[in-house]
Amino acid sequence: MSLLQSGQAHTCASCGGEIQGEAAFCPSCGAAAPRVGADEAGAGVEKQLAAANLARIRKNWEEAIRLCLEALAADPDNADAHTLLGDIYHDQGRVEEAAVWYQMALDLDPGNASLRTKLEREKAVLKARRGKPAPPPPDDADGGESRLERFVRGEGYRSLINIITLVLAGLALIVLIALVIRQLGGDGAVETADTSPVPSVAGRPQERSGQGGAPEQTQAPAPYSPPPAAGSPGASTTPPRTQPPPAPQSPGTAGPELTFLQRLRAQSDIWLGGSPDAVWSDPRNRSVTVSVTWQGTATSADRVRILRQAKEVARAAFALEPQAARVAVRVLADLPDFAGATTSRQIAFMGEIFPAEANRGMDENADADTWERLFTGVYWHPLLRPGA
Repeated sequence: MSLLQSGQAHTCASCGGEIQGEAAFCPSCGAAAPRVGADEAGAGVEKQLAAANLARIRKNWEEAIRLCLEALAADPDNADAHTLLGDIYHDQGRVEEAAVWYQMALDLDPGNASLRTKLEREKAVLKARRGKPAPPPPDDADGGESRLERFVRGEGYRSLINIITLVLAGLALIVLIALVIRQLGGDGAVETADTSPVPSVAGRPQERSGQGGAPEQTQAPAPYSPPPAAGSPGASTTPPRTQPPPAPQSPGTAGPELTFLQRLRAQSDIWLGGSPDAVWSDPRNRSVTVSVTWQGTATSADRVRILRQAKEVARAAFALEPQAARVAVRVLADLPDFAGATTSRQIAFMGEIFPAEANRGMDENADADTWERLFTGVYWHPLLRPGA
């Protein structure tokens, strides 16, 4: 297939524009220029090249290259297809690939002056690049990408994202630490302040160091005052109260529980024959368990006193820990063993009580059943049950 005579002008069949000389495509719409004697197969190749040139004008490089290669597969000696591939690579700034395709096109059409001009242009660019550093590509040299798009694909964007991620992670860690400190400092069912008495020397309380190293005077608990003698003014029919022995160091007791026990034992108005010797707290259900040791051997006649003692201990526990939902009281007493020959420390009573019942006013002369109805889940040792 030969091109139309050089220098002749022709009309484009697609848009009606004028095609000059040896131009292979319409400069207006990209359609292929008419050829003399083109057969049906050649017409298909020309359509592919026209579509490829239109894709090049729209900067759809991959589509343009694909169409050119398909045309070459159908017509390997088509100089126009080689020339169009050179134009595509030239438009992308890929000078070496453009020069290769221009050279192959010139080998197929040695007399084409336009092809020779294009090849010399690419060779001049290559020669200039060997003598000095290559200039930066234009904004549209990378498929029409802008500087922002190249920045997003580059190392600078990834570094910026890494820095932002580290900053956000640091802020999240600071917030988490602040929440943990706040939770540890403001939560807890029992106060953790050290209110234990300080041993005294020569009848004078010792000094405890406060903030800044300054001595802080700590006042010892008020001593127990015995009740007035029977028959004297101010005496009541209430059974005599006993002073509790020193608080034991129960194994498995937490520091706040021991402090709570010491504060509970400091209330001398609740002793009716027993004294608390252990405290356990359960933050899961906001309950407090108090173990009371009864002084001496207990009998069924002591049931009312034991119930009153359990109620008073629970009332004091609720006053010290208002967040408690319930208090379980366990009373231990010396009771005969199964053989009856000796006595041992055993559970005499156990029951749970809620704040409303613990703070309810009661008649001191009420019977045991009335006192017992204040508690739930009541247990009595067999020797202390009614009728025993």
